[in-house]
Amino acid sequence: MTTNETTNYDPLTYRRLSTACFLLAGVAAFVGAVADYLYVGIAVYAVLCVAGFGVRRTADATLFDERDERFHNRASGSTVTAISYTGLVTVPVVVGLAVAGYIPLPSEWFGFMMAFPALMGVYGVAYIYHRYR
Repeated sequence: MTTNETTNYDPLTYRRLSTACFLLAGVAAFVGAVADYLYVGIAVYAVLCVAGFGVRRTADATLFDERDERFHNRASGSTVTAISYTGLVTVPVVVGLAVAGYIPLPSEWFGFMMAFPALMGVYGVAYIYHRYR
């Protein structure tokens, strides 16, 4: 008689569990910041992120295949494209309106102005790395 070894969970279960950990980590950080428990929110965020990576690392099944990688690459490209086009349109308009005195620049604007080139720089370095490796 043959016995088949099976696992109790399929790869989709592990993927859902790790994704739930990451989503709950983000919610915990947000709730902690809003409720003035910033350090508790950050601690719960860190624990849940470690749990999410731990689930992916210890799963006894292949969680992502080539198809998932293609979807990921296409989604990443679409995200960078959307952020790029949004930045290309909004940056000159907002700066022009601020220089003309119509609107004040919000404090969040400076964070965006630092994050936007950083994202594009990381994308450029990653692109060059993968193109010429």
